[in-house]
Amino acid sequence: MNSRKDLSLSVCVPTYNRADLLEYLYKSLISQDSSNVELVVVNDGSTDKTEEFVKHWISESKVRIRYFHQENTGRGAALRKSLLNAKGEYSIIMDDDDYFVEGAL
Repeated sequence: MNSRKDLSLSVCVPTYNRADLLEYLYKSLISQDSSNVELVVVNDGSTDKTEEFVKHWISESKVRIRYFHQENTGRGAALRKSLLNAKGEYSIIMDDDDYFVEGAL
């Protein structure tokens, strides 16, 4: 997909058992010009369908997605992991219940 040099923004998202809300963020991201954006999702031990949803989105290839799963250790650890794995020149922290308004990017 994108090389590091043309990857401008990493959207870093820690999540836990909120697949239904995370989907709004995903849909809002793919409705933008997301050609130079990556979504970095850290699943903090969810027991809902988070992993299933994210793997489906990866297969759609509508936006670059980096996905990590870890045992539940809390939002702080998940957020840190997402930031450490971000490849964009810039990073933005979004929670799993956030979304982008039209034209935000």
